[in-house]
Amino acid sequence: VGNLADGRFANVGWLQELPAAMTRVVWDNPVLVSPKTAMDLGLAPVGLKSLDTAHGTDGVNAMYTSPKYPHGRVAEVKVNGRTVKAAVWVCPGLPENTAVLMLGYGRTATGLVGDGVGFNFYPLRESTGGRAAKGCTLTATGDTHMIASTQNHWTMDSKTSIVRAVDLPAWDKHGTEVQKVMSEFYGTTGEINFAEKLGELSHMPPSISSRVNPYNGTARDADPAVITPGNPNGPKYQQNRAPEFTKGPQWGMVIDQTVCTGCGTCTVACQAENNIAVVGKKETAKGREMAWIRVDRYFTGEDFNNPSHVHGGVRALRERAVRGGVPGERDGARARGAQLHDVQPVHRHAVLCEQLPVQGAPVQLV
Repeated sequence: VGNLADGRFANVGWLQELPAAMTRVVWDNPVLVSPKTAMDLGLAPVGLKSLDTAHGTDGVNAMYTSPKYPHGRVAEVKVNGRTVKAAVWVCPGLPENTAVLMLGYGRTATGLVGDGVGFNFYPLRESTGGRAAKGCTLTATGDTHMIASTQNHWTMDSKTSIVRAVDLPAWDKHGTEVQKVMSEFYGTTGEINFAEKLGELSHMPPSISSRVNPYNGTARDADPAVITPGNPNGPKYQQNRAPEFTKGPQWGMVIDQTVCTGCGTCTVACQAENNIAVVGKKETAKGREMAWIRVDRYFTGEDFNNPSHVHGGVRALRERAVRGGVPGERDGARARGAQLHDVQPVHRHAVLCEQLPVQGAPVQLV
C-alpha cells in the first residue's frame, strides 16, 4: 500500500497529489518494474530508449521530457488466471522479473476526488490475503496511459553538491573544522563549516544583502552581538539596541536528513496547516503543483537499473546549517537541495514528521 493505505484515504486530494516516495508519481498507481525488465518486455515508458547513463542522463530523462506528458505502456497483468489492465512504470532498484502492485486505487464509490483514479488490483489478490504471488505475467496491449510524475520538476541537476556525504571517520576527523574564505572579486570574507566546504559554497561569496535587515541589525548573517548605536544618556527607546530577533523566542526545527524515508508527512502537514489547494493530475504533470515543501529523491551511481538513492527535503524558507557548534547562515536558495543534515529552518509553517530524532540526541553524518 502507499499514500492511500488500503484505499480508505482515496478521497483525500492531498494524499492523491503527494508524490510516491520512489517514483514521484501522483494521482496513479502504475505497475512498477525495473528498467531492464520493462525494456525486455517491451513495456518501457514512452521515450525511454536506453539505460546507458555513462554518457549522461538525457536518454533516461527522455521518458519525462520526450512526450508532451509522460506516458506509460498499458499491459494485461495476469495472476493465477485473473487479469487486470494497468499502466507500467519503471522504478530503478527493483529486482528484475518482479512487479509491484500498489493497492488502494481504482475505487468507484469513494467520492468526487477518488473515484476512477488509478487501477484496482484487489481482484488479483488471493482470498487468503497474501502480499506476494508467483507466476505473474505482463503482456503489452499497445495502449498508453498518461503518468504524472514530479521527478523532473524544479530539478537541481546543475548544482555541484546536491548530496553531501562522507564516512564517519572523515567526519570525526574534520567535522568541526571551520575555514576562512575570501572573495577576491567582492573583497569580502567569511567562514564556512565542513559541510559547506563539500559544495559550491566553498567558492561562493558570503551572503550579504544590499540593505540592513531590521530584525538582524545587519546586512550579513544574523549576529546577536550586533548592537545598533544610540544615545546612552537618553530615554530607553533611544539607547543602544540589540537586534529584534534576540528579544523574543525563536522557533526552529532540526531535521536529520540521514533518516528521511521520503514519506512526505512534512509536505502534507504543510498543506493542511496552510490549506493549500490541489491542482489535479494534468496540472501537476505541467509542473503546477502548489506544495510549499517537497522531498526530492535522487538516484546515484552508474547503473540506472541498480542505483543508490537519497532523499532531500526542500523547504520554502531560509535555512541555517550548523556544524560543530559553528553557525553559518546561508540563503535558502543556496542550501536548498544540499544534504546539510543539521538544518534549522525559521518556520513560516508547520513541519511534522514522526521520524525526527529525539531532542538533544547527537546527530552524526555517516
